[in-house]
Amino acid sequence: MTSKADELIAGLDIGSSKIACAIAKPLSEGTYKVVGMGVCDSVGVREGVVIEINPLVDAIRQAVEEAEKTADVNISRVTGGISGTHIRSDNVEMTVVTRRGEVEQSDIEEIIRNVQQSSLPPSMRYLQVLPEEYAIDFKWGYHQPVGMDGNRLDAKVHVVAAQTSPCQNIDKAIRRSGLELIDNRLNFNPLCSASSVLKQEEKNLGVVLIDMGAALTEVVVYYGNAVKYSCVFAGGGELITNEISIKTRLSRIDAENLKLNMGHSRFDPKYDKNDSYELPSYAGFSQDRGRILTKHALSAIIDQKLRDIFETIYHNLRERNLRHMISYGVVLTGGACKIPGIDRLVKEVFSGYLGGHDINVRLGFPMIEYETNVFYFPSKFSTETLPEKLAGVSMPEYSTLFGYLADETSRMYNQPGGVRQKGFLTNVRDMMKTWFTGNF
Repeated sequence: MTSKADELIAGLDIGSSKIACAIAKPLSEGTYKVVGMGVCDSVGVREGVVIEINPLVDAIRQAVEEAEKTADVNISRVTGGISGTHIRSDNVEMTVVTRRGEVEQSDIEEIIRNVQQSSLPPSMRYLQVLPEEYAIDFKWGYHQPVGMDGNRLDAKVHVVAAQTSPCQNIDKAIRRSGLELIDNRLNFNPLCSASSVLKQEEKNLGVVLIDMGAALTEVVVYYGNAVKYSCVFAGGGELITNEISIKTRLSRIDAENLKLNMGHSRFDPKYDKNDSYELPSYAGFSQDRGRILTKHALSAIIDQKLRDIFETIYHNLRERNLRHMISYGVVLTGGACKIPGIDRLVKEVFSGYLGGHDINVRLGFPMIEYETNVFYFPSKFSTETLPEKLAGVSMPEYSTLFGYLADETSRMYNQPGGVRQKGFLTNVRDMMKTWFTGNF
């Protein structure tokens, strides 16, 4: 008998600032209903790497127990991921000879298997292998080559590799909390964020996804519906907090609160209200009383650090000759991207380096309907189907978490013997039962 937990999936996002767990019920390919949610402060993680395992285990249990309580179910398996500056990516080409003069699924699997068997340093392991494009008998441009005639199959593949020990420590922390990873698989976080916020046309025409968290900034470039580049940079929202703390002589806690409550980027006096804030004074930081900080002045502090981050990203893309692949624009996501006006700064930086070309910039976040808690898959976004009111968890900081669930739901419906196939067989069985009952 199938239990309630067997019908649900759970995602666990272990970040540097927060740990979040979500439990959902799959409804269709890429679409699900959120039934439970738990969030707590992160402990024992720095820049995506576990540095203290026991406090982290306690934090994971706290987030999971909160999600289990709201969903009224106990879970034992989760889907999760990893990020960090230890992760490396590259584009490689692989060739196989077809066995019967026709491309078969086994040829695709052989290419992926050959890539995974390629030598890596002993301290590294493959995280994900993503085919970009195929060539049949030297003619490129195929994305679904199975069934096509040809004797030679070439493939361009984007590979992501990570250091082994950070992956093992994440897995160990999850196991010590009483859970296990589905299929022992760790996902690459920014690819999951893309699954929850990027539209199909954006991936096709060319887009840069910038996922800025507390301690890391992740970048993925899509073009032609394939990943062309991915990278993880050190630094995120905490860099801005530290800069505010230094410039204002405030504690990090007060600097963080100031950023959240008054933070702004590219302040424009014509449109933005210039509020002011009286800075506190206390021993060890500043004893000057009556210090006033305006939103305009705070914006100048924030802009300086944000500009450094986005210029670094742009120059990194230019060095790899990827500028022509971002014709659709830039999508920002992650908790650090909630600063008002950040889209103006990104547009200014990228448009300035692109010769004044006005580039599109938008904030990406998962869309979950308020009343039903149903996740809207980005490929189905349209003005007719978008929910009128979004749930409170439809925020950029949860893009990765809900991307885990979107990818896992898609796997369930596409794998052999998965939900789709089981549902089809069930429908056939019910039809046959109805036919026999009505005729005999």
